[in-house]
Parts: sequence; structure tokens; C-alpha cells
Amino acid sequence: MRAGRQRLAFTLPVVGKEWADEPEASTVSADGRWLAGARRPDGTISVWDLATGAEVAKRSGYGTPVECLAFRPDGKALASGHDDGTALVWDLSGLAPIKPAATNREAAWTDLAADAERAYRAVLALAADPGCAAFLRGRVKPTAAAPADEVARLVGELDSADFATRERATAALAKLGDGAAAGLRAALAGDLSAEQRRRVESVLGKWGPAVSDPERLRALRCVEALERSGTAEARALLAGLAGGAAGARLTREAADALSRLGPAPRKPN
Repeated sequence: MRAGRQRLAFTLPVVGKEWADEPEASTVSADGRWLAGARRPDGTISVWDLATGAEVAKRSGYGTPVECLAFRPDGKALASGHDDGTALVWDLSGLAPIKPAATNREAAWTDLAADAERAYRAVLALAADPGCAAFLRGRVKPTAAAPADEVARLVGELDSADFATRERATAALAKLGDGAAAGLRAALAGDLSAEQRRRVESVLGKWGPAVSDPERLRALRCVEALERSGTAEARALLAGLAGGAAGARLTREAADALSRLGPAPRKPN
């Protein structure tokens, strides 16, 4: 949802008439790899690979209708809640994504800045590539912090009596990019005029949840590919990105990715 656009769609297979309607219950795993749905009326639960739409697991044996489903955070187990009050936990530890074809790295790099569907396929392809982090190193860099004195000067000019000066300062702040976010948020906490506050908020609004700039989209999608990869090299690159400008979207997302990955696996003695 980096650009607020649909990035994947597939149709559930019809088994008799059981998928003629939507599943009784459904859920997506935290990492976006799997979709689980419960078939009515027998409570059979299917799991699909969201990259391909292929059914990769089926669990059954408890006939009471399923009311709700929830994946364990690591995606290795699925809980089902039934209308008789029973809750079951299904083991998915052996589940593995469909192995992708060999990655055309340059094509994937181009597609990371393309429409949401192409970019999603590129993210999945790079994440499955053992050389993902090595390829992305040097191509995606931490967000550089904008000079604090420059941000302060431009914020001051937002209150100029001259309209053209206010417009130039607004455009200059927007051009500084996400590296100015922390300084602008700090300015909002201070004593600003109504005109300064309106303009600062408008600049920050350009860096909201839905991103349209292709280069920013590419960088944020690299974070997703690195998180899905999860290798030691990918973690190191994420750590570098998380050390970028405070408050920048790329900095925050890289830090969040590292947090979700948790501690690095220990090497065997």
C-alpha cells in the first residue's frame, strides 16, 4: 500500500459450491505471505500463497463452522475459533512459499518504482534472491538529515510579508524531502504564526502514508524486500537505513522492519 494502490488480486478456486460466496472467515499473515480462509459449512481451512494465488495447505477434521482465524506473528501457526466455543491451533511450520524463478535483478530494480502490482512481484523476487542485500547495497541509502539551520531559516521565511518569499520557502522545504521532517515537526511544537503552521503542515502532508514519488517508493519497497529476505546481510543494510535522519519515513520503516525481524539467529558453535 505504499502508493495506495492494489498490488495483488486472485480468485478463490471453486470446490463444489463452497467458494461460491466469500469464506466464512479469512485472515492474512503479518508478513503478507499467506491468506487463510475457512470453507463453509464443513470448516475446512485453506492457506494460499499470496505471491502466486496457489493453495499451499489445507486443514480439516473439526466440522463446526469457523467464526474467526488468526496467524501467529511468525506465520508458523494458525488459530481458528469455532461457533461452539472451541479454539484450535494448526501447525504451519512446514509451510514454504512457492519457489520463484531466477531473479532478473536489474528488471526487478526498475519495477520497484513501477505500479503496485509489478513492484510487489519485484519485492518478492528480490526477497527470494540470496544476493538481494549485496545487490541493493549502495543503491538504497539512508535518508540524509537536512541542515537544522537551513530548516529554521526557511520556516522563518514562511511568515514573510512577501507572498513570493513564502512560496519559495515552502517549495524549498518540500525539496529538502523527508530529511527535514524532524525539524518541521519540532517547529510545529513551537510558537508559529497561523500562516507558518499551515505551510509546515502542508509540507509534512506531502510525506503522508500514500507515497507517489517513484524514488521514495523504490526505497521503501527495498525495505520490504530486505525484511522478507531476513539474511544477516539484509539486517545489516536495514540497520544502516534505520540510522538515517530522525523522523524520516525510510528511517522509521527500516527500524520497524528490524524490530519485526527480532534478534538475529545465533550461529551454531
